[in-house]
Amino acid sequence: MRSALLIFIAATSITSSIVGQTPSSAPDVLGTPEQADQGVGRRPGGRPYENRPDFGLRERPIDNRQQVANLPHTNPSYTAFSIVNAADSQSGPLAANTIATIYGQNLSYTTAALASNDISGGLLPLGLPGSGVNVLVGGIAATVFYVSPTQINFLVPNILIPGQTGVQVVLNSNAGPIIPVTLADCSPALFQLDAQTVIATRLDGSLVTASAPAQPGDILVFYANGLGPTVPPVVDRFVPQKPAQLQRLTDFQVLLDGVPLDHSSVLYAGIAPGYAGLYQINVKIPSSAGQNPQIQIGLGSEMSPSGLMLPLSTAPASN
Repeated sequence: MRSALLIFIAATSITSSIVGQTPSSAPDVLGTPEQADQGVGRRPGGRPYENRPDFGLRERPIDNRQQVANLPHTNPSYTAFSIVNAADSQSGPLAANTIATIYGQNLSYTTAALASNDISGGLLPLGLPGSGVNVLVGGIAATVFYVSPTQINFLVPNILIPGQTGVQVVLNSNAGPIIPVTLADCSPALFQLDAQTVIATRLDGSLVTASAPAQPGDILVFYANGLGPTVPPVVDRFVPQKPAQLQRLTDFQVLLDGVPLDHSSVLYAGIAPGYAGLYQINVKIPSSAGQNPQIQIGLGSEMSPSGLMLPLSTAPASN
């Protein structure tokens, strides 16, 4: 199940473990001064690693790792329909450098999340240290962000290419089934505040909500999953520290109520620095935007699911 909303930039829902370690001395905004003015490469909140976003991908922020070598031998159980894009919980094609979730039974003996001391020199570990849990994608071990008996969050290795592959959970020496999965060039999805509302923040980090809606002309930051390769490329298993725009930037589009925004309104679309597998999109909301528009993103014909709303008021802002 998706968890209750946890505080993110001002709120949100991928565990502190989804992202990656950012050195405490690193600035909250990376890139040129002009990019900084548009929030490019902004690190939400600039908080320590343990307080990083949860994005609703784990159930509780618990870490009770233990010695699991002598626990009962039970094979993990899951299906193709329970392997989903972590942003929208939809099954279907995934993509390299995409955060994915596996729901099932007997996935772990413990509940735990990736911690700062699991990362060395910005290099993410394979599996989740101390948990006995490994996820193999095409036979390649993936970084695991979070485990519980019924849920695993992991990062699809960035070295994989589009095509057919398989996902398998191994708990100590107990292997679950190899589930066929399609890897696409991209698998776009927006992270959600709730079932109807997209996560969006202003440049000061404040969360856009129904009670604090955005206004036309605002620059907003959206958080996304599965947007594919970037320039420069993401180095597999390393937490990115600098902005990197989408490789298919000319194909990228943001739609409000089904109408594509002019490319000049999309100020940045690429990696969220300091976060493994997370993408951010900085958008200046046009004056023509309607009240509470439906929002989608996409690359070419590959679009994020419909039905998500951006809280937006077209009434003049009160002083």
